[in-house]
Amino acid sequence: MAKFMCTHTIPPGKFSADQLRQFAQAAQQDQTVKGYRSFANLAEGKAVCVMEAANKDAVAAWFKKMGMPFDSITKVELEGAVATSSRPKPLQRTRYPRVAELLR
Repeated sequence: MAKFMCTHTIPPGKFSADQLRQFAQAAQQDQTVKGYRSFANLAEGKAVCVMEAANKDAVAAWFKKMGMPFDSITKVELEGAVATSSRPKPLQRTRYPRVAELLR
């Protein structure tokens, strides 16, 4: 399966943190897509996630089925190494490592 970067603009108050966690869990149990990683700032109404699926249309169909608005779905061509620091749990508040560290 290929990986896809997905961006979302979410109207403030439309989804709670618990609802986003439920989306992430549903993506882990789905047969056509798998959630890989997600980040969200509910106060600013922005979310970014990486999904695995056979193609872009499968990701778009899953978001539509789940009622999750999306701005873009882009196939990942290059992936940098994961930072060596401990990995945060999905959708937990955390301090993010500097971008340069992620691109090494």
